Amino acid sequence: MPVRQHENSVGIDTGIKSFATLSTQQVFDAPKPLKQAKTKLPKLQRKASKQVKGSQNQRKTYNKISRRPARIARIRLDFLHKLTTYLA
Repeated sequence: MPVRQHENSVGIDTGIKSFATLSTQQVFDAPKPLKQAKTKLPKLQRKASKQVKGSQNQRKTYNKISRRPARIARIRLDFLHKLTTYLA
């Protein structure tokens, strides 16, 4: 059975500068909180390396560092869910 083409189909190109570009020239950029969260991780790691080894403040910083990748993952999943829902 042949697949029917819908008239309102669109092509998607994923890129480096923008997250996705549609064949209708609509551009989707990656969310700004994701960029901020990704830049904060190295800053926290540098801060922890300069603190007194084994101190309470260093442990608090390491706790923040351990939560950061989960936050980045949640931001990505939320963005992808919203984008795919919009496209569908």
